[in-house]
Formats: sequence, structure tokens, C-alpha cells
Amino acid sequence: MPERAIDAVMFDLGGVLVRIRREWTAQCAAVDVVPTPRSLEPLMRAKRSAALDAWQRGDQTLEACSAIWASTLDPDAPASVGRALLESIVDAPYQGTVELIDDLHALGVVTGCLSNTNGLHWERMLREFPALSRLQHRLASHEVLLAKPEPAIYAHAAEVLGLPAERILLFDDLAENCEGARRAGWQAYQVDHEGHTAAQMRAHLVHLGIAVGERIMNHEPSAEAHARLSAPAPSSAPSPAQSSAPSSVRSSSSASSPLSLPSPLPARGLLPAGTLGGRIKERPEDFLVEELPLYEPSGEGEHVYVGVQKQDVQHVELVAILSKHFHVPASAIGFAGMKDRRAVTRQTVSIHLPGREPAAVQLNHPQVMLLWMTRHANKLRRGHLAGNRFAIRVRGLDPLKATVVWSRLKELARIGVPDFYGPQRFGYRGNNHVMGLQVLQGRWEDALEELLGLRGSAFPERQQERREAFVRGELAAALEQWGRNDHAERSALRALIAGKSAEHAVLSGGSIVRDFWIAALQSAIFNRTVLRRLEAGTLGTLLDGDRAYHHRSGRSFRIDASMLEAGSDVLPRLHAFELSPSGLMPGRDFAPAEGVPGEIERAACADFGIDHAVFAEGPLAPTGTRRPLRVPVTNPQCEGGFDEHGPYIRVAFDLPAGAFATVVLQELLGDQMTEGAAPDRAASL
Repeated sequence: MPERAIDAVMFDLGGVLVRIRREWTAQCAAVDVVPTPRSLEPLMRAKRSAALDAWQRGDQTLEACSAIWASTLDPDAPASVGRALLESIVDAPYQGTVELIDDLHALGVVTGCLSNTNGLHWERMLREFPALSRLQHRLASHEVLLAKPEPAIYAHAAEVLGLPAERILLFDDLAENCEGARRAGWQAYQVDHEGHTAAQMRAHLVHLGIAVGERIMNHEPSAEAHARLSAPAPSSAPSPAQSSAPSSVRSSSSASSPLSLPSPLPARGLLPAGTLGGRIKERPEDFLVEELPLYEPSGEGEHVYVGVQKQDVQHVELVAILSKHFHVPASAIGFAGMKDRRAVTRQTVSIHLPGREPAAVQLNHPQVMLLWMTRHANKLRRGHLAGNRFAIRVRGLDPLKATVVWSRLKELARIGVPDFYGPQRFGYRGNNHVMGLQVLQGRWEDALEELLGLRGSAFPERQQERREAFVRGELAAALEQWGRNDHAERSALRALIAGKSAEHAVLSGGSIVRDFWIAALQSAIFNRTVLRRLEAGTLGTLLDGDRAYHHRSGRSFRIDASMLEAGSDVLPRLHAFELSPSGLMPGRDFAPAEGVPGEIERAACADFGIDHAVFAEGPLAPTGTRRPLRVPVTNPQCEGGFDEHGPYIRVAFDLPAGAFATVVLQELLGDQMTEGAAPDRAASL
């Protein structure tokens, strides 16, 4: 066990120890009032947020804040309604937090809370939630008259604790508060408030050398759920689905300890950290992607090339729709890249139809449209595209900030962007790379637990019941609760119900899902390579032993010291963005580079507790490839504006094949950027 890295843990409250109602509609439902008309809501939300901030800083009374909140509902609503809405923000404690605090105390770790909150919520939480009474230090914004992420509040907390800043860890669900802590010299970890917060914090503490128990990596059910799971089976005969379940899925105890892998996402970017924030993909039509073809189809051949537009459709679902429409297996469908789900995307796919024409040209589907058809000789393969054109509207930002965004975008167009894989590569649970390693290592029961059970990576609380059903062996009940987009989960459960093995169940989602998991592991390792080179200041520098990537051909070649001397054509080509250093996507056909670059690539594998050999052996071993550490950003555009949904900043740019627009947006907007529908900022508590 490594030496303990911290002496004190400070918790945020809302989104960390206490679940809160973040959305205005949920707050209104809790007190049984009709929400604000949708057309007025953006303006009303801003008024509520400003009033809440002022109240939590101590600059405004509860009565004044209540009156403002009531007025955003109805000009004639009494202040008592506003107070009820404010009270409704606090929901319930997260499971497992009391036990976590007690475990920390048993190890001699100091605990406390550092919360942007207010007297109304503070008194209720102290009265009703036992986790707060366990904490040794309780600091609240309305009492100290300071608020996160202001530097002074972190300095004040460190003084109260009597500890050096670097020995304090903050758990918070807001990126700006974590960044403020880091600037103050603290350690910080951003918690996903939609997941199992205690499990996330336990996992991070173990990573830091804090031995808080074997349950750190597990998603333990609640006391009520534990009682149900531990209860004797009913005397009646089990259903066919229950009786056919392999013993390994009736209890999680047979699986080995779940994998603990580091985050696959980068901890920093190339530009100075942005703080603009904003929301992307609030609506699918706010995120437009158009594939730029590598070549034009010839008009002749066995494959029908089809232009496809889809909206809010997963790639796996698109393949299923086209397979059914053209009466071909999924293996007959080719594609150059997998496009975002929550977006409007246009791409080309190929359908192998030798000797016959499509039975129907028009596709009757509300979210998928066929734009054109022609023929070509070969199947469309991954990477057979020149790049993608993105046009993205960012919501939740003042359009006047477009000048700041434009300045940062121009800088990326000048120097390029790190070729990180974005979060969509790793899935909504951030665990696709975990599944990839379990598949490569043949840990089939562990993979089932990760996919369907309670142990392993954090999962949304809405999935708790279906995962408990899987652990109990009630496979049919679990299957019924997974949605139509949960392709891998449903396929695995159907296989288990049919009596198939754990291996068959994990792989039943098909080669696309399997290969995507394995590619996610390769991508996680590549991201670590990029991050290490970025931190070393060699992202755009060729070193002796590097494999230089030729952007036009996609090939790489070895760099030796003589190529880096004056008079060589390599450095001018590097500066012209014709060449870049490359990083390894490990596989059986590609070895690490030589010299210092090779050491960095091997260290990236070691970060995940594995070496290159895991990718070089076995029937599922990938071929591997090399990928540039940086990519160009071309044809940039930026403008501010308004539409029927409110203000926005629109950015547009082209990226080469395989590069992620979300990585560019992260550089432009910072860690406060969020995806999805606009949340009402209820409180940071």
C-alpha cells in the first residue's frame, strides 16, 4: 500500500453527501405547483440563480430570496411558495456516506465539509442527515461569508484544519470548485452526482493509499436491498429464467475483485484552463456532424453506398435499422466512422448487395433518412474518410463571450489540438476500457458483473433495481427493465436465460460492441501517452526513437538523431503540420517506439497495470496502429446569436478522421462545459 497522501478529507454536501433536486420541474413537483412557462424559463432561471448565490454568500435574506423565487413562478405568488421551493432542493442522503466517514475516522483521517449553502438547508441537514453530525469540521458559506471557488474560503479552511494545503483533499461535484481547490494547493476529485458517490470516493481514496476497506470498489446495495438479497429464497419453484441462470450470476461473491483502473480521460489540456463553461448537445440539432469523404464512389460494384442522416440514434441501433431495411446481416454493412448519438449526423455507409437492388429506397423511420444511393466496388472500412465537419451551438453562454472563444479557437487552428479520445469513447459510465481489459484477459464473470451487476464502476441510481435483480438471479426481471438502447446488457441477459456461458453472454452483443470495448482500452492507454508528452512539453516535438506520423498518408516512420539535425527536411515538415509525433494504440502488429518515446508508451500501459503482451496474444488481440499525438483544426468559425431557444455561441471547424470535437470544445470552454439538457442550477450546497 502506498504511503498515505492526505491527512484530511473535506466534502461538499449537495451532489456528494446529500442528493439535491437540481431541476426546476422537480422542485415544482415536490411542492405541487405548476412550473414557469417554458418561454420565460431562461430569464427566470437566471433570476433564481442570482438570488440563490446572494443568499448563500450572506448578501441577501431568506425572505428576499424566497420572494424572488416565488415571483419567477408567478408575479402574485406569496413568498411562502418561494420558501417551499427553496426547501425542496434538499432531497435525501446518499447511501454509504456515513460508513465512509466512519472508516476514515478509524484510520485517523480528519473529516469536514466545505459547502456553499444557507441557513435553511444547513439546519435541516444537521437535523436529519447523520453524515453531517459525524464530520469533525463543518464550514458553510453563509456562516464564514465566503464561497467556493473563491481562494479565501480554501485558505480559511486550511487554517481551521491546521494542515498544509497539499495534505487536504476535497470531494466536490462541480469542476470549478475542484479547480479552485487545486489552485489553492489542495488535492481535489470531482464526483459524479448521478452515480454512487460513496463508491467513487472510496475508489479514489484507495488510489491515494487510504485503506478504507474492501468495499471501496463495490456498489453495495442499500440496507433494504441487502436484506432482500440475503433473504432465503421463496418456497415456490423458481421461474425458468431463474433456474437456467448459471450459478455464477446468482451471487456476486463468485466474481473476483472488480478492476480498479485510472480514469481514461485527460487531466489537463494544451491551452490555459478555460472557465467559460456552457452546455453542448442540449438538443440534437445543436450538434451537427457531416462526414468528409475520402473518395467518391465509382457508380459500379457489389456494394451500395448510401448517404444517411440520423438524429439521436446510437451507431449500433443504426446498423440494426439498416440491416432490417436492406435484408442483410450486420456484417454486410460498412462504415467509415461511428458518429455521436445525441446529434444530427450525415455519413456514408455501404451495403453489400451483389446482383440485386434494394427492395425499397425509402426508409420509414422517424430518426433515420436515406439521402442518396450509388454503387462502388469495395466495402467502406473504418477510417475511409477525410474527416468531419462540425457545427455546434453552445448554450448557457453570453453571446458576447464569442470573442473569447474565437481567440482560443484561432490559437488551436495555429498550433493544433491534442488528439485525445473524448468521453464518448468510454461510455456514459466511463468503463468501456474496463470491459475491454476483462474481455482480453478472459475474465468473463467479472465482465458480467461490470456490465449487469452491482460491483465495479459507478452506475446511475436508476439502474439499482435491475442490477439487484441480476444478482438475485432473476434474469427475466432484469431484462424487462433494461431499455431498447441497452444493447449489450439485453443481449447478455438473453444469452444467460438461454443457458449460455458467461463468455457467450459477454460476447453476444456482437463484434462491433466487443471491438469497441477493446478499442476503448487501447484509447485509454493512448490518452495517457498524449498526456505524458503534453506534460513533458514534447507534444509537437519529434524525439530520437519517435515514430513520425505522416498526416496525408496515415503511415509512420522511425526518427533517428540525424533527422533532427539542421538541414534535414523533417523539422520543416513538422512545423508545417505535415508530420507529428505518434503514439501507440497497442496491438499484435505494432510495438512500442524506441528510446524515450518507447519508455513513455510502456509507462502508459503500466498506468493501467498491464504491459503490451496482453494485446499481442489470444484470438481477440487487436492488430493495433499508431495515431498522431496532435491534429490540425481547420476552417474555424465562431459567432454569437439568438434563436427560439435562447442565446448561443456557434463554433464550426473541421477535424481529421478519428479526432473528437468534444476535445476541441474542452480546450475552448474548460472543465465546466456540460453535455445534455440544461440543468436548473438549484444549489451547490
